Amino acid sequence: MIVTRLRSIPPLPTCKSKRTRVKLFDLREHNLNFLRICVVNFDWRPLFESTDIDDIYSLFLNKVRALIEHCIPVKNIRLGPRDPPFVTALMKSLLRKLLYLQKRGRNTEADELAVRNKLTNLSGIFVAGS
Repeated sequence: MIVTRLRSIPPLPTCKSKRTRVKLFDLREHNLNFLRICVVNFDWRPLFESTDIDDIYSLFLNKVRALIEHCIPVKNIRLGPRDPPFVTALMKSLLRKLLYLQKRGRNTEADELAVRNKLTNLSGIFVAGS
């Protein structure tokens, strides 16, 4: 009689976390000024026609969200499990732009970007050529 042992198969290792998408709002001064102008010029009278405070509040939030979506550009940045914890979405976006400029041979623009955004303090792993 042949007896075979059944080994328990260990579960496959699960990834700690998958890539997450982070919205990065472009909060430069000209975009914020455009948002301010849109808020000032927006007709807020329809909000005051309602008597229920909850309706007014939800309408207000919807209008503000719509204005922000219209005025502030958004970049979707993917952060993965291998990214160091100190690398933020903004930093990753700037590093991609920096590497893009370096690959195209536009080193003066890349150096200006690095100095302007203080990317030169990062280790050489992230900033090639600095």
